[in-house]
Amino acid sequence: MALDTILTSLLDNLVNVLPIKTVHTYEQGVYFKQGKDVKLLQPGIHLHRPIIDSIETISTVPQTINLPTQSVLTEDGRAVSVSSNLEYEIYDARKVWTKVQDLDDSLHNTGMGYLSRYVRQYPYEELSNTTLRLESKVKRSLNHKVKPWGVKVNEFYVTDFVEAKQYRLFGDPLFK
Repeated sequence: MALDTILTSLLDNLVNVLPIKTVHTYEQGVYFKQGKDVKLLQPGIHLHRPIIDSIETISTVPQTINLPTQSVLTEDGRAVSVSSNLEYEIYDARKVWTKVQDLDDSLHNTGMGYLSRYVRQYPYEELSNTTLRLESKVKRSLNHKVKPWGVKVNEFYVTDFVEAKQYRLFGDPLFK
């Protein structure tokens, strides 16, 4: 093992046991005392007892998630392919660390679920003329769902909406 690799490893581990943690301007932190979350930390320098206590940080600047294309049937039975993205920001790191397992996956799956639910509630013609009402409904529902997680959805955009043809293979379970 090269000396520079050993020194890098030692420095990385030394930082983890120092009693000082910096929460940067673009972050919030959570102070865990003996495994229990006790305090939300704002930017600055914070002291803790290594091994017994810990401080976890997370970025609070707006972030985006691209939701992949999904096929959905509209209210009138027409197949559409729809994709979207959402912008969110964390306003309470304590809730993010304690109320949701994997924030990005949860936002991703919840966003796709609400989008699919609302596409099924409208006829194709209404959706193809404008997606603004759809975007608004999904955003409102997402914000209601993610508020307990310490997150706010700033924007929800339908980025692609087209009528799609569906094909089934003979090996598909529908043909059995």
